[in-house]
Amino acid sequence: MKKVFLALFFILFSFSPANSEEVLFFHQDKTGDDYGPGYYEYPLHPHFHPHEGLFDLQEFLVRTGENVYYFDFTFGELTDPWEGFYGFTHPLVHLYIDNDEGGSTEALKPVLEVKMDPQFPWNRAIIFSGWWIQGLKAGEEWRSPEEDVGWDSPRPTSLEGSDIYVEGNTITLKIPAEWVGSLAEARYYVLVGAFDPLDPYYFREVKEEPTLWSFGKTEEGAGHPIIDMLLPEDLKQEKLLAQKNPVLQPVGPIPDPEINYLQIAIIVIYFLLLAGAGYFLSRKKRRPE
Repeated sequence: MKKVFLALFFILFSFSPANSEEVLFFHQDKTGDDYGPGYYEYPLHPHFHPHEGLFDLQEFLVRTGENVYYFDFTFGELTDPWEGFYGFTHPLVHLYIDNDEGGSTEALKPVLEVKMDPQFPWNRAIIFSGWWIQGLKAGEEWRSPEEDVGWDSPRPTSLEGSDIYVEGNTITLKIPAEWVGSLAEARYYVLVGAFDPLDPYYFREVKEEPTLWSFGKTEEGAGHPIIDMLLPEDLKQEKLLAQKNPVLQPVGPIPDPEINYLQIAIIVIYFLLLAGAGYFLSRKKRRPE
């Protein structure tokens, strides 16, 4: 009987919040859809070899750390022909986070035509490339992180306390939790473009035909410089990006049935009491008169 009690005790505490998962959100995207509305073609320069996968965001993971959050972006391919400060060259990512009241429904330049669902306006925006990390709060003016670059300060400014690590095809973005705020019930918009150091807003253009340095499109369409994005499973990237003024839906945790630790404790205690009562009753029946 003692072993039964010990086993039930272990089960109870194995479900305690102290052992809860540190992953806040995970989203797996369709592979092979780094083509915008379905008909974009890669630039022709060899630096874009293998001409697929470089902008194909396949997994997005949000994790907690000690006073920081980690955002993992896994691509089909990740190369660094231009030797970026952070170890990658091509992706330019706009991450918009809805985690507070109010906010903005407009994307940043140059994708102002893209709107967010009015039910889920964003409060924090993080834009990063292989050279810098920029953070904005809703209502703040977009400012190029390279404005202050000069001989005395050759490296662009980045959000204080932020950093990027690369392992394989995964970019891990570290952001101070104090700046972001709580992500317990956050929702996310993730837009992927191609980094262009010569564009004022760093998005590589989409032209009628692909060139050495520009994307091309094989059909008539809006031409948003968004090569891949994350969406809920019931929405199609191809359909949205073909529109002139698409309204995006965020991805975010779908509330699963929450583990109620109090209920688990009550149930375990109930079975402990039943088991204990049964044990003592059986001993009483076996006791000689």
